[in-house]
Amino acid sequence: MNREDNRVSFVHRNGFVLEVPGATGQRGAVFYLGHRYQALTPLGEWDAKSYEIKSDHVTFGEAGEFWRLFRNGKPTPYGIHDVEASGRWMQLPDDERFKTYGCIAMGTDSIALFRDTFEQDNHDVKVWVVANDEQAQAKIAEIIAG
Repeated sequence: MNREDNRVSFVHRNGFVLEVPGATGQRGAVFYLGHRYQALTPLGEWDAKSYEIKSDHVTFGEAGEFWRLFRNGKPTPYGIHDVEASGRWMQLPDDERFKTYGCIAMGTDSIALFRDTFEQDNHDVKVWVVANDEQAQAKIAEIIAG
């Protein structure tokens, strides 16, 4: 995930790269679920290791799918999911998709691809959130090089 451009890259070790629009955390403080915090999606390496169905379809999209992100083996409040407004959000310019409460949101078609990847990778997908395109390209090259 390139946070600066709100672009998600699916990277396969064979060199195939698919880039899709995404949305990340708002660039300021939010009040959500009884907590006030900075919503900007944190940088770093994550593991998507658990899958849940949420009943809040506005926040988590029609299917309610949510993949929890783990760091250092521990669950975090962050995850990957669709949102009810993803069709509208993903049409916005890159720099206007800072809309979540810190999670990574993708459109419905991209979520389907993530779901397939999660299943094929035995419920353990590596996720990197990087600051900009230069870091994204370096990470993609590193993954392809193995």
